[in-house]
Amino acid sequence: MPHHGGQFFDDDLTGRKLYDRKLIGWLMRFARDYRGLIILATLLLLLTSAGQILFPYLEKFAIDRYIVKNYRLLENISPQDSLLKEYEKQITVIQDTIYFINFNRLSHPERVALEREGIVSDTGYILGDIAGNREKLEILKKHRKSFIFDRKHFAAKLSAVEKIPKEELRILRIEDLKGIVRLTIIFFIVAFLVFIFQFAQVYSITYVGQKVMYNIRQTLFEHMLSLSLRFFDKNPLGRLVTRCTNDVNALNEMFTSVITSVFKDIFIIVGLAVVMLVLNWRLALVSFTLLPVIAVSYTHLRAHETPEHLVCRL
Repeated sequence: MPHHGGQFFDDDLTGRKLYDRKLIGWLMRFARDYRGLIILATLLLLLTSAGQILFPYLEKFAIDRYIVKNYRLLENISPQDSLLKEYEKQITVIQDTIYFINFNRLSHPERVALEREGIVSDTGYILGDIAGNREKLEILKKHRKSFIFDRKHFAAKLSAVEKIPKEELRILRIEDLKGIVRLTIIFFIVAFLVFIFQFAQVYSITYVGQKVMYNIRQTLFEHMLSLSLRFFDKNPLGRLVTRCTNDVNALNEMFTSVITSVFKDIFIIVGLAVVMLVLNWRLALVSFTLLPVIAVSYTHLRAHETPEHLVCRL
């Protein structure tokens, strides 16, 4: 443990580096006995961060797949066109000769390329499955002018769908409603798992923090008992008590809250960055242009805030 002789503990605080490798190494000695729990807490933190990243992706999936469908009619396409093979998984065929492509499942460059070639309609369509549902067939026959359909699928312009009565539209989109219900259940399951993981992570890291703080206090107390009486004459008792209580509590806060929050934020930021790059790397790079501005602003603020904080602490 660092020994300060007969000087006050805070005399040279303003000139001391914020990050002291030797001091951090000395503190880490107390955490070595709890490496297993620390590793467990880190894994739980990763799982919690992954769950929080999954929430917006589930929302995106629900909107693109079940709520706001965006199909486009392929125009001037023959059955032998290579485009049909290239986008086979994104294309739905109605009446054997009418082709619709799911724009929500295409990347931005693919959408732009198809629009430039002029082979997709400007109007959006909504598609659905019939699967032999007689009730759906009756509704489609009733609104024959608004729909394109066969025995398997139906399609309609988004503008035409708005004119369909809500009750009939609910029947036509029953599969979409069921899909939303399934995603809602998955959402709550993920939320529950995130809660369990977060509870276990907080419990384990708090347990480690309390154990580490107990050991530090024991070491400090034993060290103070070994000091000479001259040391206690030259250092105020209140300051010594502060070092053994308040400062140790601050270290506990660092272990249980600050470090956890920092790592959690890092995991979430990195995860979101990866998801953004996968979904649309061009738009992601545009968003990342703000990072240097944020970094410079933070560095400037930190350079002015830290000395003032140390002076106030004195």
